Amino acid sequence: MPLGILPELVSGPPAKIHLQKGDIFLLITDGFVEFENPGQEEFGTGRLEEAVRRARALPPAQIIQALYQAVLAFSNGTRQQDDLTAVLIKRV
Repeated sequence: MPLGILPELVSGPPAKIHLQKGDIFLLITDGFVEFENPGQEEFGTGRLEEAVRRARALPPAQIIQALYQAVLAFSNGTRQQDDLTAVLIKRV
């Protein structure tokens, strides 16, 4: 869900999230999913999900590092055009 990008974007009411052991809550900027490779293909949400799933057993900082490395590998040297910011919460 996009947060705070447009003043007119209305979201649903607040909801409590109950994380179970091993659950991950990831907040990222769009720079991750929009990072392009030389063919102008975006990294996308599918690759993002796969990268996080592959690294899910790692500590949070290492999951973020694995996601960053996956984006860099996918980009194959393409110049970064947007910020890459991630916050990851993992229930242990």
